[in-house]
Amino acid sequence: MVATPMRDDISEEKWMAILQNLQEEDVDWRALWLLPDEILYRCGDFDW
Repeated sequence: MVATPMRDDISEEKWMAILQNLQEEDVDWRALWLLPDEILYRCGDFDW
């Protein structure tokens, strides 16, 4: 799991597919003070 600056080159449809397919084990809850312009995500072994 990595923190990555939000990317503008991914379409809204792609984001919807990514978010709709998240599994419980893909999500790590983090502290509220993380920068709001970063998101944490992973798709299998591939880091976006």
